[in-house]
Amino acid sequence: MAWGLYDSMKGQPAAPSSGAAAPVAVPADVLRVVRLAASAAGADGHVADGERALILQHARQAGVETIVDDELGARRPLTEIVAGVATEAERRDLYVLAYAIVRADEAVSGAEQIYLAQLAHALGLDAAGAAALEQQTATHIDGAAGSAPQAP
Repeated sequence: MAWGLYDSMKGQPAAPSSGAAAPVAVPADVLRVVRLAASAAGADGHVADGERALILQHARQAGVETIVDDELGARRPLTEIVAGVATEAERRDLYVLAYAIVRADEAVSGAEQIYLAQLAHALGLDAAGAAALEQQTATHIDGAAGSAPQAP
């Protein structure tokens, strides 16, 4: 997921965590993505225990479990998370990431819709632009789901 970006920014695969890993310096743009992913996961007001366990399992494999665990517990304002975003492409990418996360369970709740509207505002995206990104992302997600092998 998002912390996979951390691996690519380091330029090497993450070493599996053995429990007490040394603190890791995370580039600011990667930390922003991790923070946004954690924020989006809790957009409906909470991160369910099973969802948290799955997120942390993937983070552990990427070697960033502690960072992700800390961010899942933090309630950062969206304006803080997206401060310093410099390009239109980055604004769109961050919005798409958040939308994909909130849509992971197929339905976007009212709380998640409000979260996305607040994120679009914080990123300087207008309603039409955000809606277009959502439609493109939904089409991509639905297409990928439709091409997945079906269980017998």
